[in-house]
Amino acid sequence: MKNFADWLFLKFWNPDYHDDIRGDLEEIYYNLLQKYSKQKANILYLEEILLLFRWSLLRPMSKPSIFNRY
Repeated sequence: MKNFADWLFLKFWNPDYHDDIRGDLEEIYYNLLQKYSKQKANILYLEEILLLFRWSLLRPMSKPSIFNRY
């Protein structure tokens, strides 16, 4: 589950913020592992990732071209 949460983070969040946010997320994950079982820590970690969904942090989407390329 942690691998899925990490993939989700890398896929959708702006790469400009990866280093800063990823370090914080790793720290949160290891703190969760100290308090809870691995399964519960993974679920809570995924929850932390989902709570980060903010328009300002998401990867910029490419704009579709309005011109036909053919």
